[in-house]
Amino acid sequence: MKNYAASEVEEAQFLLYYIETDTELILKYADESNVTIPNTLHNKETLENKLREQIAITITEREWTHPHAIAFLRTLKYLDLSIFVTALGYMLYNHPKYFDTVVHRFWSISAMIFLGTCSLVFASIIEEKNSEYKELLDDFLKNKLFYQYETLLKKENSNLTYNSLEKISFKELKKELKKMKKEKSSSFQRINTLHPKG
Repeated sequence: MKNYAASEVEEAQFLLYYIETDTELILKYADESNVTIPNTLHNKETLENKLREQIAITITEREWTHPHAIAFLRTLKYLDLSIFVTALGYMLYNHPKYFDTVVHRFWSISAMIFLGTCSLVFASIIEEKNSEYKELLDDFLKNKLFYQYETLLKKENSNLTYNSLEKISFKELKKELKKMKKEKSSSFQRINTLHPKG
């Protein structure tokens, strides 16, 4: 699960996933801290309930923080900066006051080159951020889909949990669910094809 915590304080309590060993469960939190607890059935059930609860809160109470909105607002900040820098360079270059002498022309053209480079850097940051937010969106939609169809998915695949969901893509889950619905409506016996990569 990706980090959907609303604040730094909440990050300390926001569970991303856990790693299971024979004797321990290593919990990974959004604030990058780790906690180790004994590997018991009760502890695993408690962790699954916590992950389910986090998804429920993200889907219902925080619909306004949907990754689409987050991506748009954060990218907009970089876009505004890029437009400002380009406009500043254009104004410097075209302002007659600064083009009286060769020295002024040199500094203005140097400023244009510098500001143009800054614009390119900001554009690459925007592209990188959009890629990050696409991952966040895919994770959000995958968790939402699993939350909505949890009973059906777990009935058909007992290995599927909120924790193992990290190893499956949104596309795979969507495809599997579509197949399950089709097979259920046609009353055929099905063979499980979805295996979390472990």
